[in-house]
Amino acid sequence: MEWLARSAKPEKGQAAQSYLRHYSGVRAYGERFVAPLAPLLPPAVFLALVRGVFPAVEHHDLGKLEDPNQDVLGGKKKAGHLPISHWDAGTVHLLGQDRPLAAVLVSAHHTGLPNFPEEANRGAAAFRAKSANMQAPLALLLARHAEALGGTMDVPPPETGDVRDLSVFFRMALSVLVDADHTDSSAPNRPLADIPLDRHPPLLAEQRLAALDAYVSRFKGESERHALRRAIYEGCKTSRSDANIVACDSPVGSGKTTAVMAHLLAIAKERGLRRIFVVLPFTNIIRQSAATYRKALVLPGENPDDIVAEVHHLADFRKSPDETDESAASAEERTRDQAVRWTAPIIVTTAVAFFETLASATPSALRRLHELAGAAVFVDEAHAALPAKLLPVAWRWMQTLADEWNVHWVLASGSLVRFWEMPEIRDAAHPGNPLPVRNVPMLASRETRDKADGYEKARVRFETLEAPLTLAQLQNHVETAPGPRLVIVNTVQNAAVAAKFFAESRRFETVFHLSTALTPEDRADTLEKIKERLKTDPDGNWVLVGTSCIEAGMDLDFATGFREMSSLSSLLQASGRINREGQRWHTVMYLFSFADEPSLNCHPGLVDSIRVLKGLIAEKHPLSAELCTEALRRELRLNPGSESTLAQIAKAEAVRNFPKVEELFKVIASDTRTVIVDSDLVARFESFQPVDWRDVQRHSVQLWGSKLDQLHVPELAGHPGCFRWHLEYSPFLGCMEGILKVAEFARSGGGVV
Repeated sequence: MEWLARSAKPEKGQAAQSYLRHYSGVRAYGERFVAPLAPLLPPAVFLALVRGVFPAVEHHDLGKLEDPNQDVLGGKKKAGHLPISHWDAGTVHLLGQDRPLAAVLVSAHHTGLPNFPEEANRGAAAFRAKSANMQAPLALLLARHAEALGGTMDVPPPETGDVRDLSVFFRMALSVLVDADHTDSSAPNRPLADIPLDRHPPLLAEQRLAALDAYVSRFKGESERHALRRAIYEGCKTSRSDANIVACDSPVGSGKTTAVMAHLLAIAKERGLRRIFVVLPFTNIIRQSAATYRKALVLPGENPDDIVAEVHHLADFRKSPDETDESAASAEERTRDQAVRWTAPIIVTTAVAFFETLASATPSALRRLHELAGAAVFVDEAHAALPAKLLPVAWRWMQTLADEWNVHWVLASGSLVRFWEMPEIRDAAHPGNPLPVRNVPMLASRETRDKADGYEKARVRFETLEAPLTLAQLQNHVETAPGPRLVIVNTVQNAAVAAKFFAESRRFETVFHLSTALTPEDRADTLEKIKERLKTDPDGNWVLVGTSCIEAGMDLDFATGFREMSSLSSLLQASGRINREGQRWHTVMYLFSFADEPSLNCHPGLVDSIRVLKGLIAEKHPLSAELCTEALRRELRLNPGSESTLAQIAKAEAVRNFPKVEELFKVIASDTRTVIVDSDLVARFESFQPVDWRDVQRHSVQLWGSKLDQLHVPELAGHPGCFRWHLEYSPFLGCMEGILKVAEFARSGGGVV
């Protein structure tokens, strides 16, 4: 008898997949994923990975051999899902074999990593399926298993306990199992001989470093600014230490994008690292950074998109955790192409997508995580990457990944917060098990950094507009200041309202608007127009209005800036878009607050940051990068409740309450959803045509779940968790075009939508 792992799909021309073929495919992919890690990981970690993953690979589908499941897989009975949880039998067997790591992986490979304290309270039922448990005797299923595979497979001896951080280990090991399982399931009829040895281009660090050197050498100049950039580039490239976590605090506009990349390529060459991640706080600067790296790092004959991948946000469209394999298979296969993979040699992504993957308990999100082992990570604009409450557990992950998974980190920012020196952060990272204070060396020399700081302090000055401003008053200040002007506000709504007000007044030749209300495609187009205007009209009567997405990593050079009161770090970053090249005299960044107006709103998450900044100004402190760590310390003391949140997340991680960590670890503290704007893309989705995940990213926005409910935004048919935009959208205001019209209608007496 041929035992089955997957049912036939005649509409796709797919025959049923045998149990043997699926096991062989998952095993082959698992070996492809694990083997490259042998020279990269500490031997104890690699051994634990092998001893956890491969017994799980062999037994992950053992329960599919139950008679009721075979009846469904073979087509004898029709059902929307397998009647018996197919992972339960493998979990029972591995627990009985004293392989708890492998048992947890099998238990979690569809339902996700569990709450370990809750499982401990279940006693003998720990890690077992909560319903539709195994029915056949285990001995019978193991006999069928041996028959299907042609005998007992070669599996490694039982596990050892030589891994320091089991929380990270479980995520990494589950990543390998899930990726191998899903990759084989996506091509169930592929001959085993055709399984690729490698599925991504190599990093080729030495060649790319030479290409980067050549690229940087094209930018020559005799100014003090250019001399500092050259010194920082060479300092970063040649900096060496045994540390796996280093930092770069060079000021804004000093060329960190290329300087840190030179360091990472040099380290990757020496240590044999596999890929490089560039983690950015805002989606809008991904396109700019990726474009720079494609120009500088792609070798002749290579496809730039294959070498430098842009990941703007997660696009997993996950199935519900209570769905079984067969019931969700068709939905998963339709959306699997949209699952963002970390397989390119250089990946430019957001802090949301990157760190929330590290925090995940969900198989579809964790699938990519194993690609991080043996990589280098550049956390650019690190001051804005994570809120304070997430720093302790993120710092724990960084240290574990550095020490046990050979990940080299660079934390960089022109307003760097040395959070690793703060007891409030450091002690919470390992509750009950404090680690020694970790030395984090700086890449650039002290001499170079001092020169850069001196230049920075002379480049721009700050002035505070004391009285709160109406839109009309703000416009008057902006109009009388030297142009072009930059206006940065705290919310997407305020940016759209101000941009619309300025445009309708016709007091400026042009008004540009830039925020996450625009799709990445439209943000990129707008940014190109702004850069061109800065070249052709560097003193003109025009203005850019936007949100904090403008203030980090943008190569822009305005004459005057206006920044709504926010955090000190944001202010310093925004000032990097004013007089960036140091060619103007008496440049000013104005700080202001809005007066109460019905169309404007406040950002609740910035209340404490604004209070701290106002306090520093009142105390007449020079506003500089040296104050950023003190500003964060004051903010934590202002809000003692945040410390309890720090402890809550750290404790959940320490006891391996994986669902709680996933729930609490939200880089953006809101329930955001993917909303597709492009009508052609929507039509392809709803007719179940193939869709490239890159198209999803380029033509969608992220909106709060509450806003979707309020506006009655419809869900995509057949794609739960993904939505289509049904209101007006424009390249100027993006989705705020429709939202503002709805709000105006409601204020005029039209009712609440």
